[in-house]
Amino acid sequence: MPLRVFVRCFCCALALISVLHAQEKNYRFLHLDVNEGLSQGSVFAIAQDYLGFMWIGTRDGLNKYDARKFTIYRSNPQDSLSLEHNFIQTITEDNKRRLWIGTMTGLNLYNRASDNFIRIPLPTVESSSGKMDVNVHQIFQDSKGKIWIATNIGLYKIKEGRHLEAELVFNEITVERSQGKEYYRNFRTVYEDRRKRLWFCTDDAIVLMQAASKDGNSLKVLRTYFKEKSVDNKVNQRFQAVLEVSPGIFWVGTKYNGIRIINEHTGEISSLTEAGNHTGLASQDVRSLKKTVDGKIWIGTFNGLYVYQNGKLLFIQADDGNPNSLSNNSIRPIFQDKRGSIWIGTYFGGVNIYDKDIPNFQNFTHQAKRNSLSYNVVSAFVENGMGELVIGTEGGGLNYFNRRTNSFFSERHDKNNLNGLSHNNVKSICLDKGGNLWVGTYDGGLNLRRKGQQGYEHFRFDPNVSNGLANNNVYAILEDRNGDIWIGTFGGGLQVLRKNQKVGSFQTFDVAGKQLSSNMVRALLEDSKGNLWIGTSNGLNLKLAGTDKFVSFLNDKKDSLSISGNDIVSIHEDRKGQIWIGTYMGGLNRYLPEKKAFKRFNERNGLPSNNVFAM
Repeated sequence: MPLRVFVRCFCCALALISVLHAQEKNYRFLHLDVNEGLSQGSVFAIAQDYLGFMWIGTRDGLNKYDARKFTIYRSNPQDSLSLEHNFIQTITEDNKRRLWIGTMTGLNLYNRASDNFIRIPLPTVESSSGKMDVNVHQIFQDSKGKIWIATNIGLYKIKEGRHLEAELVFNEITVERSQGKEYYRNFRTVYEDRRKRLWFCTDDAIVLMQAASKDGNSLKVLRTYFKEKSVDNKVNQRFQAVLEVSPGIFWVGTKYNGIRIINEHTGEISSLTEAGNHTGLASQDVRSLKKTVDGKIWIGTFNGLYVYQNGKLLFIQADDGNPNSLSNNSIRPIFQDKRGSIWIGTYFGGVNIYDKDIPNFQNFTHQAKRNSLSYNVVSAFVENGMGELVIGTEGGGLNYFNRRTNSFFSERHDKNNLNGLSHNNVKSICLDKGGNLWVGTYDGGLNLRRKGQQGYEHFRFDPNVSNGLANNNVYAILEDRNGDIWIGTFGGGLQVLRKNQKVGSFQTFDVAGKQLSSNMVRALLEDSKGNLWIGTSNGLNLKLAGTDKFVSFLNDKKDSLSISGNDIVSIHEDRKGQIWIGTYMGGLNRYLPEKKAFKRFNERNGLPSNNVFAM
């Protein structure tokens, strides 16, 4: 049900705060990752229960850690007492010592007595596209004991009683202003301030609410913040965290605009920036804010960790030459345990633990001040025919590895070089038959360096160009046997540049054209028969050789011969011409062409994990 309220508009002035920015090397971290038994290295949630166990949520399972070993819990479709989904996004223990787990598709309550889980149904609302999975972003208990569940569908509350129930408080907030109505959906986080008010982070604004009744069961809106367009003209700013750093002073972590500061005493809005640098932090994507018992404020971003204290902002990043540094720069949750240790979840490097009281393959890693790989997350590589490997990294640009001299040369994005690499987060590489190098990036579009040239031509999304690049996230590039270049974008579908076509003029295949099952393309393969296989986040697609006819394959829970999962991340053809499809969470599939069906392989068949990222 929508909640309708009327609020006044406030004008906000933009101010700047100067802080000291420094590199801090005295922070030493312990690491917990898959080598120690963690189910998967992407950590999205951390909590500690009253017994002292640490609970860690990853993209592939829930982990209980007893300081010696991990116990892993995963979803089992044949067991209704297992987790509903393996992607764990939030964990909370309430004041009744109940452990709540929020996943990508629902809410679970841990049953300690039987060491299993109770699935709590979350009622949904009908939309034009039918019912949606409820993506649980956060579970939060306020000072009155009320448990709130922030989701993509709306805000839920746990109704206590003989049987626990979740009720939908509202699926959207509608604010009526003089210039029209505004709608707020997709609730990401909840925060309670010193005055017992609740701050809700949505994609479009911060909504400040307070209890409208003594029992705290109903809410009313006090005001909203940041509805105006962001600095780079993005309407959707995605607010991700709120922290009251001192009475009436709030820091707000955003995806695109760093930290915004609300001063309730003066009514001013400002931004946290470096001295002399108005662009803000090293990364504007601020995922987490945590104030620890010693008064420090820990800031987790897409590209490093900050610690703020006494007017100084210390910057901490991974250093592969230091085994005690951060394991990865992409920071997710930050949690302080009862002992005072700081637990930091990363997107690719498991868990890092800071405690001031705790002192057969050739492996190529980044090492500071040495000739080495520029970044540790490698996304793609290709041999360039000159004894070199061209290696794409997700943060360090391109690397050229000379196998004769065993040395690296790196090529990074330089904002002062207009003909340089457009972004350091490289997602895909293709060296075509003409010796031209194509480089796809995250948020930087497509790069082309023609054979014999030094600089790149850039192709970026432009809404005013009808046949231009459809999206700036280029996750897959392939040259087919005809010399056509296929571009898989994550958001704009599939595109092709025909061999005799003008460079930059793309033909598009997408959902709107009824060719693809999803515009989120992750993987491409041309098989030995000339068919093009397209892996997306919502199904597998096949373009038949010599035609523009597409066939889609989607998971059907009632059909064991359907593909095992819809999130396709890898495709491979073996020497026998068999097509193998790797999925996220769904295991491995072999295509059966005579039946137009699939044979499934998963953990029950001996597969180490149901996430198959490459073959």
